[in-house]
Amino acid sequence: MSLPKLRELIKGDFLIFDGAMGTMLQSMGFPEGGCPEEWNVSNPEKVKKVHKGYLLAGAQVLTTNTFGGNPIKLSLYGLEGEVKRFNIAAVRLAKEVAGDKAYIAGSMGPTGKLIEPMGDLSFEEAYEAFKEQAIALEQGGADLIIIETMSDIMELKAAIMAIKENTSIPFITMMTFEQGGLSLTGTSPAVMAVTVEAFNPLALGSNCGMGPAEMIDIIDEFYINSNIPLIAEPNAGLPKFINGKTVFDLSPEDFANYMFEIAKKGARILGGCCGTTPEHIKALKGIVKNLTPKPVLTISGVRFSSRTKIHTTSFNLPFTIIGERINPTGRKKLSAQFKKGEFILAKSEAKKQFESGAHLLDVNVGVPQIDEANLMKNLVNILQNIVPIPLSIDSNDPSVIESALKIYAGKPLVNSVSGEIEKLEKILPLVKKFGTSLIVLTMDEKGLPQNFKQRLQVLDKILLYLEKFDISTNNILVDCLTLTAGSQQDQVVQTLKALNIVAHNYKLNSVLGVSNVSFGLPQRPILTSTFLSMAIAHGLTSAIVNPLQLEIQKAIKASEVLLNIDKGAKKYIDFVKNLNIQIQPYTSKTKLEKTSTTNIPKISKPKSIQEILKNDILEGNQEEIINHLKLALNSQIKPYNIIQNILLPAMVQVGKLYEQKIYFLPHLIIAGNTMKKAVDFLTPYLPKSEKEKKLANVIMATVKGDLHDIGKNIVSLMLKNNGFNVIDLGKDVPLELILDTINEKHIDIVGLSSLMTTTMKNLSVFVPTIKKYFPNVITLVGGAVVTEKFAKSIGADGYADDAIGAVKIAKYLIGM
Repeated sequence: MSLPKLRELIKGDFLIFDGAMGTMLQSMGFPEGGCPEEWNVSNPEKVKKVHKGYLLAGAQVLTTNTFGGNPIKLSLYGLEGEVKRFNIAAVRLAKEVAGDKAYIAGSMGPTGKLIEPMGDLSFEEAYEAFKEQAIALEQGGADLIIIETMSDIMELKAAIMAIKENTSIPFITMMTFEQGGLSLTGTSPAVMAVTVEAFNPLALGSNCGMGPAEMIDIIDEFYINSNIPLIAEPNAGLPKFINGKTVFDLSPEDFANYMFEIAKKGARILGGCCGTTPEHIKALKGIVKNLTPKPVLTISGVRFSSRTKIHTTSFNLPFTIIGERINPTGRKKLSAQFKKGEFILAKSEAKKQFESGAHLLDVNVGVPQIDEANLMKNLVNILQNIVPIPLSIDSNDPSVIESALKIYAGKPLVNSVSGEIEKLEKILPLVKKFGTSLIVLTMDEKGLPQNFKQRLQVLDKILLYLEKFDISTNNILVDCLTLTAGSQQDQVVQTLKALNIVAHNYKLNSVLGVSNVSFGLPQRPILTSTFLSMAIAHGLTSAIVNPLQLEIQKAIKASEVLLNIDKGAKKYIDFVKNLNIQIQPYTSKTKLEKTSTTNIPKISKPKSIQEILKNDILEGNQEEIINHLKLALNSQIKPYNIIQNILLPAMVQVGKLYEQKIYFLPHLIIAGNTMKKAVDFLTPYLPKSEKEKKLANVIMATVKGDLHDIGKNIVSLMLKNNGFNVIDLGKDVPLELILDTINEKHIDIVGLSSLMTTTMKNLSVFVPTIKKYFPNVITLVGGAVVTEKFAKSIGADGYADDAIGAVKIAKYLIGM
């Protein structure tokens, strides 16, 4: 079967994938705690039997038994050196069964670790792990690679890039979403779609984590935000523990009926995950055979994303504000901090601009005689975790741009590239590689164009290079250049003429840095805001401006009314309501009271050391918290009171923001690490009696046979930062070790985690045994496959579905 035929098939009809590999192997005797990929060489006939069942059921794509076939996952079994052998063997087995009747999809699952700063895995390490597996799958002869069950958009990007840069086969991407419609790290289907589409996958969508009923809304959100086909592979319902076994009890008929609804929502590639069998796939294929796939949408505009938010720049949409204030040019204090590797002012500027309505933030760290690449990387890493809006990476140095793109969790804007061939050859490959948007400047080796025609000639040249690198014009903003009216007055009109043609003839979105127009002239805000209004009327869709400048905001809001973009002038009216009617000239201290409708809490300026420390926890301010703690100690606040009355209540507020889906996992971990840093600093100052004060002694462990510990580690961190003494026994922990530790350490609570359906049954043994020998010890259980109903059925004292829930239930169970 040829690849072009596969692409055409997806465009014109439904494509049916197979169902679960893991649960099918379990039914054939796969041992608890074993390595599934190893069965490709030790039990090939059983793997082939699974494939045969799905082929006979009508599956058009067979998925290889390589979900955990990367070296990081295989290292858990001491088999990291078998990546090539296991993956090639898996493809060969599937091909032997498929013949010329089905395509082969090489399965690529997550590493089981979180990427920095949430975890200890670097982006480069994740990339190298996926690279090794991707090469092996291609060498084995896979027709495509399917990236499955990803919970972090950064890890997904690492896998995509490893495939694109080291193989020539296509790929499909899927993430796993929780019941609230977000991934573990806070990414929505819409954000995933925007982030992934520039990489041109065959399809994107969701698998695992939920049954088909719960996935209907996920696919619906994907559909209205995607330019490419969608895939859905849900479980056969939610897992249940019946008669000592974990089961997915959704019947093939019920599964197929739900999948029919998913197909009507827009998914055209359909299959199954945990618990699905050949009977489920047979029923699925039968029910959609007479259904016509919903057409793939064409979504216009230039789109950007952070880890949790998307923004679109387009005609007839509200004007895009790109905040300009994180730029050291002409700013001595910011430059001085950058030279010291400090980001205090940059963080403050980021928050102010976000709160004042910026949709993106431009980030420039161009200070002479510094390691600009490292500085940019560190600052971007910080900013993307304290403000939810996308970032614009501003540098003319490709190495600086690349350093930021490697750690950016979303689809950023690159600012910028001009028409010089050398620059195009260096920047455009990065744009393509990392799937970003780009500002293109209409100037080249010949210098500044003297009229609008010359600007357009440069644009034509750049467009040819974009085509060469297969970069869509939906990923660019055209900058027609803002020159100074004080010295080049005639050029202002030329900019506007070029802008008009770019908007109305080329149909391209545009951007300007407008403040340069008024340089050297008095009352600059008058000229700047008037020029901005004129530019918007000529088709400008975005600008790099100071969002704190009131005149700029007025010009934008008024223009949107006059151009019929702000229907009914609703946004303008809301804006005016929040203004002081008395018009004042702009100064550097002028602020807007409120122009943002975001639900991120606006943190008011602290007035006391107690408020400062609280905000340090809320904002994850690891850079300054030690100095602030020293100030608190010098103010005669007792160390124990700092912890109990300031830091712990701040962590409680972090938990509330997390529950409200205002904060997400990255915020939780950063706040927790800041808390840990503070407590470690204060501990030597505590009297011995206070050092020993803990709410309770807690064991944390992932049960025997289960090698996953991301969730357990996060729970351990949150418990420690809320006053518990935690003994983390790790993963794959035998019951005997837990019993011995309870006896030796006088344990109050045992927290047990299980992520795998095969190890869920161990909880039903561990919990009753612990209660038998230590009836006063509290048992708390959780994990991806665990439910509250299951927890009650095995006699556990409590159940938690996330880290904050674990802290709350632990406090409740000890009587707090």
